[in-house]
Amino acid sequence: MTSTAERSLGDSILTRIRSERLIQVGCIRQPPLLDYWISGDQSVVASGLYASLTSQLALQESIECKFKGLRFHEMVPGIEAGEVDIVLCSFPTDQRRRRVDFSAILHTIGLGAVVRNRPGAPKSRSDFANFSGRIALVNGEIGWEHAMRYLNLNDRPNDFIVGDDRLIGNVLSCLLQDETVDAAIADSLSCYQFAQQHGGSGCAFDVIDLEQPHDIGVMHRKGDAALSAWLDGCFSKARKHPQIAQEEGAILAQYNKIIGRKLE
Repeated sequence: MTSTAERSLGDSILTRIRSERLIQVGCIRQPPLLDYWISGDQSVVASGLYASLTSQLALQESIECKFKGLRFHEMVPGIEAGEVDIVLCSFPTDQRRRRVDFSAILHTIGLGAVVRNRPGAPKSRSDFANFSGRIALVNGEIGWEHAMRYLNLNDRPNDFIVGDDRLIGNVLSCLLQDETVDAAIADSLSCYQFAQQHGGSGCAFDVIDLEQPHDIGVMHRKGDAALSAWLDGCFSKARKHPQIAQEEGAILAQYNKIIGRKLE
């Protein structure tokens, strides 16, 4: 197999995938769409809808699929260094689009905030725009871009803390671990899951919708038109497989209006 150092940046990633019969896939933790764990032999085992889609793609194309677990800050460098060919289930933020491209846009998820329910806490999107409390974020994710754009992040460095980026839910857990944190910004799916887990009567937290749904796509090297077209076609075909269609339908039913389906 060709090593990372031996790969020329001028070569098509798709040419290498077909030549080596191998696609190297970066995974993040965004259940139920995508998750992973490390097996006893230290290999990465992926689960969730996007793992099913990619495994079906590999079956269709008669190639091997090798998964690699990534933290959020490792995604773009991993693509640029050739450590992975694609990264699944990623938000195409403005910052990322400067360095990588996105294809196979299949779903959407909004942006939200979980707010500690105490006097003076914001109750709406407009309230949150003027909120002066302490906020937890994940650097580089869509919540970070929202804070940079609308909450004057650069002028308020002491009001923001950066959470563990192994799992978006970890930044929400800052609310449980640190009483000085007033709110956490994350995708709407993670906010909903947090509220479900820690909700109930007398709930200490409220969820606010901050932005309309954002696309979720497959990240890959910038400017690779052949790879982009191949990913669009392969994921579209994989999505039509009856078992995957059933898996997707169950997720969309469970997370109605939280995860949206992009039409083909």
